[in-house]
Amino acid sequence: KGVDLPDPETITLALEGFKPQSQAAFNAEVKEAIQNQWIDPRQGLKLMDLGRGIEGIFESEQRHYARARGENLAIERGEYEIIESPEGSPLEVGTPVLIHEDSSPFMLPANDDHPVHILLHEELLLDDSKPWDMRQVIAIHINEHQQRLALNAQAQIDAQAEAEPAAVSGPVGQGDYVARDGDCMASIAFDHGHFWETLWNDPGNSELQQVRQDPYVLLPGDRVTIPDKRRKDEQIAPEQRHRFRRRGLPETLRIRFLDSEGEPRQGVPYELDITTRGGSPFTPVKGKTDGDGFLQVFIPPDATEGEIKLGEGEEQEILPILLGHLDPRETMTGINARLRNLGFDCGENDDELDEQTRLAVMEFQEEHGLPLLAEDAEKIEADTVDRIDEVYSGSN
Repeated sequence: KGVDLPDPETITLALEGFKPQSQAAFNAEVKEAIQNQWIDPRQGLKLMDLGRGIEGIFESEQRHYARARGENLAIERGEYEIIESPEGSPLEVGTPVLIHEDSSPFMLPANDDHPVHILLHEELLLDDSKPWDMRQVIAIHINEHQQRLALNAQAQIDAQAEAEPAAVSGPVGQGDYVARDGDCMASIAFDHGHFWETLWNDPGNSELQQVRQDPYVLLPGDRVTIPDKRRKDEQIAPEQRHRFRRRGLPETLRIRFLDSEGEPRQGVPYELDITTRGGSPFTPVKGKTDGDGFLQVFIPPDATEGEIKLGEGEEQEILPILLGHLDPRETMTGINARLRNLGFDCGENDDELDEQTRLAVMEFQEEHGLPLLAEDAEKIEADTVDRIDEVYSGSN
C-alpha cells in the first residue's frame, strides 16, 4: 500500500541456470551421489533430512575458496608481513608465517579447510607469469597449511592409538592396485589422475592409513584402492583460448644435512637433479642449505631417484637418493634405512637383525638414553622403533 509497483508485463527475470526441483528430485540427486561414492553416505543422509540438494554440501567449500582467493590477492598486492611462529603456536617454533597488515593471521588453524586453501594457493605458486619473490611468499603460506594438515593427521592417529592393532610386518590393504618398490600415495595418485589426499582418505584405504600412518611410506605388496575419477564440467566462452592447469602439484623434497657433531650444515651449495617415472620435466636446481641445514625443493610426484652434489671443489660430495623407497618403520628394512640415513652403520644385510644392525641399534639407544638391546633379543623394542622414527622424521 502506498508503493508504486512495476507493471508485471514489463518485468524481465533472468532465469539462466535456475533449476526448480521437487523434494523427490533432491533426494534422487543425493542418492545418485552416494551410490557413485561422490559423497560420504552420512553427508547424503543429512542433506536429505534437511531437504536440500547436492549443492548444500559445497557451501562451506565456497566460503573457503573465497577466503583463499582473498589471501592470494593480498599477497599479490604486498599486503602482508612475515614473522616467525612464536612459542605456544601449533606450528614448529621459528616457522615463517604470514600475517595481515593489521597483525591478524592469514591461516586460521581450527577453521580453515586446509586442502581447499592449498589448492587455491598452488594456482598462484605455479603461475609462471608471477614474480618469483611473490611465489616464494605463497610457498611459505602453503607450508603453514601443510604443517597444520600433518598435525591434524597426527591427532587422528593419536585418537586411534588406544585401539591400535598389533604391528603388521607384511603387506596390508584391500584394493586392486599392488604397490611396487618406489611407490607412495603421491606417485600412485599422480599416475591415476588423483590428488594423494583423495586416495589416502578413501574408505577403501582405511586399513592402509591406520597401519602405515604415512602416505609417503608403503611396503611393496600393499594394496591400494583407487576410486573412479569424478567428472567436472566448466563453462567457457567459445572461439577463445583457455588454459587449464592441473592442481595438486608439485610435491616438496625436504632433506636436512648435519655434520659429525650433529650440527646443521648451513649455507652449503648444492645442485639437485631428479629422474621421474613418467618423464615429467625437471630442471636441475641449484641453491644453498638454509640456517637449519635443510634443502627444500619442489619436485614432480612421480620422482623416483636423484642425485645431490653437495659442496664445491675437491670437498664436493655426490649423494644418490631414492624417492618412495623407504619401507614402513616397523620393518627391518625400514629400521635399517632410517638408521643409515641418520649416520649409523647397519652393514649391508637389511632384512635381518644381524650383529652389525644390533651394534647400530645399541649405538642409537646409548646416544638417546634408551635401554640397550638384549643380546638374545629377536626384535627391536617398540620404544626404540618409535624413537628412531621420531628422530628420523624430525631431521627430514
